[in-house]
Amino acid sequence: MIVVHTCVMDNCQTRPTLPRIRVLFDTTYAHRQDGTGRYTREMLRCLQKDRDLHVLATRAPRIERLHRSARAPVNGAAHFLWSQIWLPVLSRLRNVHIVHTMMIAPRFSPVPTVVTIHDALDFHPRYSPSRLWSTYVRTIGGLGARHADAVVTVSNAAAWDISQHFRVPADVIRVISNASNLHETQPIAIPSIGDRRFFLFVGDDSTRKNLSVAIAALERLRLNASGVELVVTGSIASDLADGRPWLHTLGGISDPELVWLYQNAVALILPSHYEGFGLPLLEALTFHTPIVASSIPALLEVGGKAARYVAADDPASFAKELQVILGDPHSARAQASAAVDPHDTTWERASDELVGVYLAVLCAHWGVAR
Repeated sequence: MIVVHTCVMDNCQTRPTLPRIRVLFDTTYAHRQDGTGRYTREMLRCLQKDRDLHVLATRAPRIERLHRSARAPVNGAAHFLWSQIWLPVLSRLRNVHIVHTMMIAPRFSPVPTVVTIHDALDFHPRYSPSRLWSTYVRTIGGLGARHADAVVTVSNAAAWDISQHFRVPADVIRVISNASNLHETQPIAIPSIGDRRFFLFVGDDSTRKNLSVAIAALERLRLNASGVELVVTGSIASDLADGRPWLHTLGGISDPELVWLYQNAVALILPSHYEGFGLPLLEALTFHTPIVASSIPALLEVGGKAARYVAADDPASFAKELQVILGDPHSARAQASAAVDPHDTTWERASDELVGVYLAVLCAHWGVAR
């Protein structure tokens, strides 16, 4: 049972709450193979193990069997009706204490709301994949964020961006860093890669992930080190490797395979234009994998002194840093090993902090002190 302590003057009284806090948790993005999907799945897994919580999962409806031109407006309308009308109704029907959504919070809710916003990508049109969806996030999402009881995000860089663009007061934002439990996973080798000497890119071929710079950097590097190759995981165009026998596109892979790649890569290349966190950077550091990343705020914050940084659109500088790592891999791994203790970066730690946010919101709602 959770017990809330409330202090009145010099007398501290103890008041029990309900046996378990009932949380309505949004799993709309759990299927995605990116940082947002990982966050949703791992937080749900950890919260469901917490004996002081009763977690009810829900997700927005989505129709995939539509022409691409119709998919965004139809699913956007469905998400609006779900988040703004159905969620408040469902919270009443299921008698929950708190609603936790991803990106879009209901403007009117009968119970306190927490919303996780990973970044302000939709305020950067160059990198946003859908103009229509970005408009929805900037308007309805911004309105919901400004009326939420707490906005959770994953880095101080993202918190600043959200405060500026969503116009959310800084004291409403709570930073809970992303995490990684991959160090608990046993690796499984990828036969098609075998004992090749490779650099690793984890992401997709969207503009903001900047895969083209990673490829250009390898092309430059191979002028002096022809034996090195590039392995790319994630949602990538199938013809990307045409004419490049040294480029391997693996698509979606399992966690054991990803662990094997981190353990065997010469280095991770992360040339992103924009990130709210940059989860592959943290994952790589837990395996002491050297990293060359773009010098953007979120990656600088997460990687600290353990990674090497260059401008996002400078393949020559990326190639130069990769050459340095090739020349002295032991020093590069020593640099990467200095930053992260895997046992301090688990999703269990992150979910404990999230429960603390729930308690703070509920205590404020009930008018009691923690």
